Amino acid sequence: MLTKINILFNKYREYLKYYVVNKPFTRFLPVNPLHDDLYIVSYPKSGTTWLNFIMANVHLKMSNREQKVNFYNIHDFIPDIMQTRYLKTNIMAFPGHRVIKSHADMNPLYTKIIYLIRDPRDVMVSYFWFLKNLGSWNEDLHHLIHSPTNGIEAWCRHVEGWIEKTPATSHLFSIRYEDMRSDTFKVLTKIYTLLGHEIPGEVLNQAIELSSFENMKKLEAEYKNSGDFRFPEFKFVRKGKSGDYLTEISEEDLKFINEKASRWLALFNYSF
Repeated sequence: MLTKINILFNKYREYLKYYVVNKPFTRFLPVNPLHDDLYIVSYPKSGTTWLNFIMANVHLKMSNREQKVNFYNIHDFIPDIMQTRYLKTNIMAFPGHRVIKSHADMNPLYTKIIYLIRDPRDVMVSYFWFLKNLGSWNEDLHHLIHSPTNGIEAWCRHVEGWIEKTPATSHLFSIRYEDMRSDTFKVLTKIYTLLGHEIPGEVLNQAIELSSFENMKKLEAEYKNSGDFRFPEFKFVRKGKSGDYLTEISEEDLKFINEKASRWLALFNYSF
């Protein structure tokens, strides 16, 4: 009897230890985490929604489902852990596991991660207009860049966390947004090869076309016009191009960004 009590006590102690250590990370973890969950992670406004649209279209076609991905239903196919922790166990027949969107800081409980990175100078511009049009930022771009919670220092912490502090037991694959822009087909092929899948070229091309910026702008317009949209000035799909920062950010602020992010700009081959 005493042995059984000791066993139960030890199990309870281990459970408490696990809970206390991991409690800060469960906020952005499904209530029913699965060992094969794949997380698509990035700092906000780095192209994650675009990648999610492409992947959702691939998965629908590979699952033989005749359904159209749009801004209303995208999270039915690739749920956003920042919005809800209550995820279905089975979402689609292909790829046979869940793919989950996240902007969370480094989380040691994520075991399979595709980390999407974008030139932080373009990120700052895109994030500024995103927050401004949403009514969440009332100051100028200069103040956002220098903001400890939204600016370049926050971007650096996010990148450093995932690139340097992800546990060795996890698997992380990083891709650049700019490489996706220049050769989407090649990057998608790399992703699915890494996941152990060979996707027919026609499926990838169809998914890429359905998720083009022109089509996504149309889908966003359809979504906004379908009801009483609360933010008429808001545009999730803005420009999507690279180098927009050259006409938007002052020389002083560019220097500040380049100094703060020099290590990561060099590591990911961004000129500065």
